[in-house]
Amino acid sequence: MKYHIDGVEKRVSLGVYPEITLKRARERCLEARRLIAEGIDPSAQCAIATGRAERDVTADLRDALAPVRVTHHAAIIEPEKIGELLRAIDNYRGHPVTEAALKLAPLLFVRPGELRLAEWADIRL
Repeated sequence: MKYHIDGVEKRVSLGVYPEITLKRARERCLEARRLIAEGIDPSAQCAIATGRAERDVTADLRDALAPVRVTHHAAIIEPEKIGELLRAIDNYRGHPVTEAALKLAPLLFVRPGELRLAEWADIRL
């Protein structure tokens, strides 16, 4: 079950089929929704209640780890600019390996490092 609590997306397992029936999974889902409505995290509660944990150990780590910083990379999303790039690649005259890599990149849609480290076994014609 996927849910949000304190602005964070989380997931909790309702059980493994066939050990947990669909009816029981739905009951557990309703129980979890009730906890969320009360501001209680079901994943911390779903572990304590079943005896798998004595307390919520994540509380010790809260604010201890720095948040992950997402970095976005530049992308060409305008069709005219893509055409310009493809023409520039086609007109490029330099080292043959670089020229071949530039011409393969838009066909394979891989990152530069993946293209650079690719082997013939990775290419299926």
